[in-house]
Amino acid sequence: MFAGKEKDTEVKYVALEDAEIFNSASEALEAKRAKESQKNKNFIQISRGLGTKALAYIISENAVAGQLYMFFIENMDVNSNSIMASHKILEEVTGKSRTTIFRAISCLEENGLIAIGKVGNTNVYILNPEVAWATSRDKKDFVNFKGNILLGRTENKDLFNKFERSKYIKTNVLR
Repeated sequence: MFAGKEKDTEVKYVALEDAEIFNSASEALEAKRAKESQKNKNFIQISRGLGTKALAYIISENAVAGQLYMFFIENMDVNSNSIMASHKILEEVTGKSRTTIFRAISCLEENGLIAIGKVGNTNVYILNPEVAWATSRDKKDFVNFKGNILLGRTENKDLFNKFERSKYIKTNVLR
């Protein structure tokens, strides 16, 4: 009946939520993921019980610690629950002295609201995801750090010396 003629079939994928049409299942899935990632983009979540009790305690114990924690929550990276900031920035944000900032940070760390990583003289504050987080609940057990970090030659002489051009010229590499 169709001798010598091929039948062309085009397959399309339709999203049931909004009837959007896609050329492939992977395209439909990617679009769905993109929409999901935009949901509640400007929201943070605080756990009932542990989260609310921890916040109430910190605010009553050390008001500057509470102020800093709210600043961290407001500015933290969604995927890593972290923020990198110098003490100078924290002093400017709060209008408090270096000593007061140090005490407030210590209060947050001692009470388990944050952990601190170091990058040179700057701290990375990682917020406890059992208290507050900004991603979906099923992803709060994962930390995804991204970023461009600049290293200065004066602070990293040994590192930069490893890549001195003169070392490679002698071996005919990088000519």
